[in-house]
Amino acid sequence: MASAACVAVIGLAFAAVVTPTGRAVQGIYLDSKDVSHYTPDELREEIDRQFESGPTTLVIVDDTNKKQTVSFKDIGIRANREATVEAIMAYGYEQDFWTYVTHRFQALLSPVRYRLVYEINEPTGESFLRDLGNRLDAPGKDAFLTYEGGKVIHHKAVPGKRLDIKATLATLKEKARAGQLETLPLVIDTKAKPKIGDSDIAPITTLLAVYTTQFNPGDENRTHNIQLATDKINGVLLGPGKTFSFNDVVG
Repeated sequence: MASAACVAVIGLAFAAVVTPTGRAVQGIYLDSKDVSHYTPDELREEIDRQFESGPTTLVIVDDTNKKQTVSFKDIGIRANREATVEAIMAYGYEQDFWTYVTHRFQALLSPVRYRLVYEINEPTGESFLRDLGNRLDAPGKDAFLTYEGGKVIHHKAVPGKRLDIKATLATLKEKARAGQLETLPLVIDTKAKPKIGDSDIAPITTLLAVYTTQFNPGDENRTHNIQLATDKINGVLLGPGKTFSFNDVVG
C-alpha cells in the first residue's frame, strides 16, 4: 500500500510538473524577479515595471573619446515586451516532448533566468543620430602651398569626418538585442580623406615657375570669368608626367 501511494504521489508530482497551464513554468526568473506561473499579461506588467525602474540612459562615445549621456527615450530605446514574453513562455513548452519535460525539471532544480529584451524605434534613433551628425561632421581640407617672403610654405591637410548613421544605428540595435546598453561607440567615417595629403606636397620646396598677365578689371564679365577659373585652378596638384587640362579642371 505504501509503495502504491508513493508511486501515486510521484505520478501526481510528475503530472503537476508537465501539465501545460499557459503560464511561465516554475523556476523562471526575469532578471532577479521570480516570474514562475505568471500569465503573459502579468509578464507584460512586470516588463513595464522593470523597464521604468531600470537604467534610463546610455553614454555615447565619439572618435576623440568625448562622452555624452543620452536618455533611452531620446535615442529610441524601448522594451520589447512581446519578444521578452515569447522567450519566457517558450521555455518548457517545446514541441519535442523530451525537451519539454527536461526543461521543466531543470528549471525546478536550477533557476532559468531571462533578461529584458530591448528594441530600437528606428525613426527616433535615426533622427537623433542625424541631428548629432550635423554637430559632429566636419569637412576635410587639402594640404596646400603658399609662397611667402620668397619661401614655399606648407599647410597641412585637415582630415574630415562624418558620422556613419546607418552603421551606428546597426551597432545600437545589436547592443539592444544583447542587452548591453551602457555605452554606444559612434561609427565615424574617415574614408573621405583629403585628396591632397601632406606627403603629396612634401617634395615641393621651391617655386618652379611664375607667369603674369594683364587684363582690364573694368570688364566685369571677363573679370568674373577669370575669378571663377582661378578659383578652380588654384590648389591643383600636377604630378610628374601628368598633363594639365584647362577644360577638365575649369569645365
